[in-house]
Amino acid sequence: MRRILVICVVVQVLLGFLAAKIYLTRHNTLHANGRWSSTKTQLERGVLGSFAFVTESQSLAGGTLNLGAWHGFQEVVLRETLAAPESIAFDLRLAKGTDLTALFDRDKDGNSTGIRFSTARRHPNALLEIAADGEFLSKALFGARVVPADTWYRARIELAGARGVVRLDGHELGDFTPAKRPDRFIGFRGGGSKPVLLDNLEIMLVGGERIIENFNAPRGLIGPALAVSVALVALTLGLYTLLKRLANENEKKLALSFLMVNLTVLAIGLVLFVFVLLRAGSYPGIGRALQEAEAAFRKGSTEQVLADIRDRHSPPPEASAADGSVPHRILLLGTSQTWGAGARRDQETLARVLEAKLNGRSGPGRGFECINAGFSSLRAADLVPILERDILSLAPYVVVINLGTNDRSTGTGFASSVRELALAARRAGARTILVKEANETGSVDREQLARFADLDRVGAELGLPVIDMHGHLRERRDTGFLWWDVVHLTSYGQRLVAEKLIEEIERLDQVTTVAPTPWPHSRR
Repeated sequence: MRRILVICVVVQVLLGFLAAKIYLTRHNTLHANGRWSSTKTQLERGVLGSFAFVTESQSLAGGTLNLGAWHGFQEVVLRETLAAPESIAFDLRLAKGTDLTALFDRDKDGNSTGIRFSTARRHPNALLEIAADGEFLSKALFGARVVPADTWYRARIELAGARGVVRLDGHELGDFTPAKRPDRFIGFRGGGSKPVLLDNLEIMLVGGERIIENFNAPRGLIGPALAVSVALVALTLGLYTLLKRLANENEKKLALSFLMVNLTVLAIGLVLFVFVLLRAGSYPGIGRALQEAEAAFRKGSTEQVLADIRDRHSPPPEASAADGSVPHRILLLGTSQTWGAGARRDQETLARVLEAKLNGRSGPGRGFECINAGFSSLRAADLVPILERDILSLAPYVVVINLGTNDRSTGTGFASSVRELALAARRAGARTILVKEANETGSVDREQLARFADLDRVGAELGLPVIDMHGHLRERRDTGFLWWDVVHLTSYGQRLVAEKLIEEIERLDQVTTVAPTPWPHSRR
């Protein structure tokens, strides 16, 4: 009987460790880890999934950092600054069409040097000098253009000597001259929404000190495990003693019963542990609660954007409509990309950059004012009543309609809504530009291409210019970090869009160079 009780105690200890492991695995997040900050959470114009990446388990499922989790294109930075590390080594595994950039020599503003490892020929292996907004200031390609996908590699960046060396599984990939500036940050950025995995990071510092990160469950397993084990043992022994006094059963039979119960609980715990491990990488389904929350978000977002428009802009007084004292108003109509989701600061959003650049290029006379009418999560049909009821009274001179991603319909549905928007703008006396809403190169499907064709047809029918912004950014896809996910642009990406829009706005009767034009009088 004593042997049975000893086995029970051992099982209780195992249960304690298993319970602690289940809890810590379930709560293995970047937030619990505490060493890393996520760049997306610091954006003034946030994007979907940025905080979930930090607080939920999918990012560290299996004890591996996945920079492709929660819509991908994630960037993490070690919180502590380092004085000239000698080397950075880590394991990486990239899905097809993705890349990972190891950032070092990064200052507090975000300017950095990076080594990119890639499985995509459109983003080949390279040494990058990166501006804070994401633009590549310089790019030097390595001899090996890409690495095979879905394979674990050991990367090593040697920074100690006058010649920096990049190695992959011991083979030299390329070299460079390290800057060796003190008090800089180290980080990693993923390129893609498929798995971009990082593990077993080891940073060697001057003097032999090492920083090791394996992204496993939070440290401190022993303490909680022992506490749970002691509690279980005490509970079991106390219950056993009580039942032995109250019941007349054979002690050995009672001990066997306790052992069977403990073994059953242990088996259930093992099944639960496997379930937690598998569940850690799964995303929540879109149930009724999430649908209601999304609907509430859309309503709140729409009301907030309209309130911001009312605060920034007011209908032009009739007395000054023709004297040139009111600036040309450019209305940017669209969804979250148009709103500027992904911008580091408000002044780096598409609307603010476009406004600043137009005013910087215009001659004497009337200036420019951009109205940011980007409504997150809405579709073309949702924008028709908003445009007619709430915005056209602001007398825009040009209306830029940037759509294509949120809609899931093609043909008559999407095209009809775009046509209504363009005709409403025409009735109000505004000139209209249609824009094929840019998406990350690898994410465009047939339906999206069909909606682009719809925009071409509406443009041809109504005699409107159509900007292929998707193609424009595709041609510039390796001039910098353009995306925070498959549709939301970085500050650099938004600057590229603004510069392209200026070209078309200048073509509309050369509005940046001609004398002030009276406001149209054919407004509803």
